[in-house]
Amino acid sequence: RGLMASKYIWYASVGIPSALLIWGFGDSNSPPAKFSRWIGLTGFIQQYTDEIAKPSHDKLLPDWSQMPNVPHDIPVPHTLVLDLENTLVSSTWDRKYGWRHAKRPGVDKFLLDMAQYYEIV
Repeated sequence: RGLMASKYIWYASVGIPSALLIWGFGDSNSPPAKFSRWIGLTGFIQQYTDEIAKPSHDKLLPDWSQMPNVPHDIPVPHTLVLDLENTLVSSTWDRKYGWRHAKRPGVDKFLLDMAQYYEIV
């Protein structure tokens, strides 16, 4: 009987705060949302997510003219943005072997050829 009561206490201690959080996220004028703003939790969470989501610098790539060992008479190359995962490289995990990576045929030649014409990021 004591085990059953502690089970319901655990469900209540997890379920009620979860329901209040979901209610607060869904409706910005709800009492949980207003309470969260009043105690400063909303501002704290917003500041924390901004630190993670915003870039660390205004300029993420250096200027071509300021890069060392690059002659100034070479024109600035275009930037080629590649998503490697599941296009050029595939990663899988299983219990027997752990992480395994496979490259598509010709990916090394493709990257070397593209690097002659583009800055690859």
